[in-house]
Amino acid sequence: MDFAGNFKHSWAGQGITLLEISVRTHDNNIYYDLSVIDGFNVLMKVYVPDGTYIKALHSRAPDAYLYPTDDSKIHGTSNDGKFVVVFER
Repeated sequence: MDFAGNFKHSWAGQGITLLEISVRTHDNNIYYDLSVIDGFNVLMKVYVPDGTYIKALHSRAPDAYLYPTDDSKIHGTSNDGKFVVVFER
């Protein structure tokens, strides 16, 4: 199964904290990233099947894309399993 999409928690009129996921890509890995390019509106942690996590706790979050070509922020895993997304206020 192929899947690519994003998850967000948003309120009207504000920028968003964004999670992007691509599952079953050409190399059978799962790629994911957080972005605060368009703004930051909610604290987000993403727990990954391999036991690690990424987080965006503020608008300059070191784990998140800060500008469009910030490609060092893309992560990948070959593990199957659940991603757990935690939104905080």
